[in-house]
Amino acid sequence: MSRVRVIGIDPGSGSWDVLGLEGDDVFLDVSVPTKHVLAEPRKLLQILDSNGPLDSVLAPSGHGIPLKPIADMTDDDIAKANLRRSADPTVMGIGRVLRMLKDAGIKGYAIPGVKQLETVKRSFKYNRIDMGTADKVCAAAAAIVDQTGHLGVPLASTGFVLVEVGFGFNAYVAVEGGKIVDGIGGSLGGMGFGTAGRLDGELAYLLDHVSKKVIYGGGLSAIVGHEELSPKEIFLMAKKDGRTADAVSGFYHDMLQGIFSLVPSFSDPSCIKEIVVSGRASGDIAGQLSGMLKPPFSFPVRTVRSVARISKVAAQGAAFIANGLAGGKYKELVETMALERSNHDLLDDIYVGAVSLDR
Repeated sequence: MSRVRVIGIDPGSGSWDVLGLEGDDVFLDVSVPTKHVLAEPRKLLQILDSNGPLDSVLAPSGHGIPLKPIADMTDDDIAKANLRRSADPTVMGIGRVLRMLKDAGIKGYAIPGVKQLETVKRSFKYNRIDMGTADKVCAAAAAIVDQTGHLGVPLASTGFVLVEVGFGFNAYVAVEGGKIVDGIGGSLGGMGFGTAGRLDGELAYLLDHVSKKVIYGGGLSAIVGHEELSPKEIFLMAKKDGRTADAVSGFYHDMLQGIFSLVPSFSDPSCIKEIVVSGRASGDIAGQLSGMLKPPFSFPVRTVRSVARISKVAAQGAAFIANGLAGGKYKELVETMALERSNHDLLDDIYVGAVSLDR
């Protein structure tokens, strides 16, 4: 059963990307602005219905849900995937989308985030929630498949650090032996295009009230004072404007810190075959990083190749996982990544204060 018909969804900060695969053939490749999906979630349902029948859909799973059919999602699963503090209106409405998919009887699966994976050591998880959202797991899946083709190695021999560059956040995922072994989520991953990342605790204290709106701001575009510009435009500005050049230098400094901080997560640095970059402006970033990595960490750097023309790599990885869960050609990928071993709770091992969650 290799030509299953599936759809993968990537719920990004700037756009929701949807990729449909039948076998290896792309039958759907679209990108919808996030604000449009959240304003009218049924747009997503219309896309799914108009491209059926489908063997499986990989649901947008936010911070993560233990691997299970969409029909089996609980209210607690959805609350934790959404991570909405009571009465906070700034949280993305992914919970509404998940409930809509469940109520509509969509056939498919919800998947875990990095913290929930048992392939990540518990000792790495203390006082962490955002070690990489479910879409980062999908991006890693796409990168695993890509490395097997690029280097000619089996799934179980893949190893890399993934740099996932989004509209808002930058995140980093460590893969060894075809399994995710650690991750740094966007809110911990340093400066992104839209977000400050790694919010200083003393600054958080002085802010008095840290909402999602705060977490989603303060990034490279805010620092240079041009939040309307694309990443490519900011990089071009940096060649002529000293203040922008300083900000871009800080952006890459944080990126290097993200990469290097994952090196101890591998059993041996030699397991890291390359640094792979996905997301917005990944080509520009890969070229810059390649010149910044020095011995003993001078790993090859390249971008993750995509089968899509429009949707991002995470949507491709989501489609691969959906295919594997439906018994298609990527079944071995799902098994190698051990995604079913995902019972670690997002709110386990938190030792700082009390967590207030809107359920």
